[in-house]
Amino acid sequence: MDVDTVAAPGSVPALAAAFRNPAVAVASGNVTIRNAARNPLTALQSLEYLQSIALGRGFLDHLGSVGCCSGAFSMFRRAPFLAAGGLNVGPGEDLEITLRLREAGHRTRFIGSAMAATLAPTTLPRLIRQRLRWDRDALAIRLFAYRQILPFRRGESLGSTLERLDFLLFDLAATLVFPFYLLHVALRFGEAFTPLMAGVLLLLSGIATANLLLVHLALRRLPTLPELAVIPAFALYQGIVLRFLRFFAFSDELLFAGSHRDAFVPPRIRRALYGRDGT
Repeated sequence: MDVDTVAAPGSVPALAAAFRNPAVAVASGNVTIRNAARNPLTALQSLEYLQSIALGRGFLDHLGSVGCCSGAFSMFRRAPFLAAGGLNVGPGEDLEITLRLREAGHRTRFIGSAMAATLAPTTLPRLIRQRLRWDRDALAIRLFAYRQILPFRRGESLGSTLERLDFLLFDLAATLVFPFYLLHVALRFGEAFTPLMAGVLLLLSGIATANLLLVHLALRRLPTLPELAVIPAFALYQGIVLRFLRFFAFSDELLFAGSHRDAFVPPRIRRALYGRDGT
């Protein structure tokens, strides 16, 4: 668990119940935002976590495709964890250990009923630093450490194939194409670009609202007033702001290995991993 994460009563036993299946090596809980009412930015992150974790990972769990068990709230089976070598000292250690255990043939689970709440960044600069770190680390681990660029790999499970394709198509490819696609649409439609984009964002807001209502129904949780207030801006936040942040992070990692310079990793660890100059 992260130091700023608090588990709900009964959540640790709920997470431990996943290990009744001997094939399971790691199980991740459902993480929400506990300072959602702080300001509109934290409320947006609360909606994002509900959609991407509660709904997204819940769907991936049914496919056997949970690719990252969050370091904020996860549980490991001791024997395979130690046999795999434990946590990596480098960045993105929760994603890396999850992929390493999957590569070793173990199952990963998401347990939606195991609830925990964490603190979200309260300012835009802090959010930007967090997301750049997450996205650079994800790309470095998946592409360079685990060579996940190929669409199919011999011997892997269907769940692992679907999990990789989800990243390659909907995260990597879609993100790198996105700014150029926007430019193409702007040039193609001219003055109609602004109302067109407004219509698209309105449609995406409707889809996001329906998804969030499904999540709240599944969790038997009523949306808070701060969450309701920012729903109209959610599509802009997720579809534009976060997408451009991810584009910058991916570009920085591909061109300049930006994760090697991330100050989140202590200097002595960076020197040990990448050499004296961080490369």
